[in-house]
Amino acid sequence: MVIDAKKAFDRLNHVKLFYPMYDVGIPVCLAKLLINGYSKISVFIKWNNCYSLQCLLKIGVRQGGVLSPILFNIYIVSVIKSLVLADLGCHIG
Repeated sequence: MVIDAKKAFDRLNHVKLFYPMYDVGIPVCLAKLLINGYSKISVFIKWNNCYSLQCLLKIGVRQGGVLSPILFNIYIVSVIKSLVLADLGCHIG
């Protein structure tokens, strides 16, 4: 079995990303700072010298961001804990 996580960074919902931060003991002020920063990410789409309207991003972590792998790991650990508590997933051995 192979798990394809190529686009995992791009598909993390921001709301679900920040809930686990409180569970692992991240200080509230730091969590609020990160939530504030991520709530203001917006993009424009350029196509043939035409630009779209501004769109707010509500999913994904910043590509190349120093904290992105840490945030991703915090989220994944919470998912694994939820699976274990629910007795779901793959059991080997």
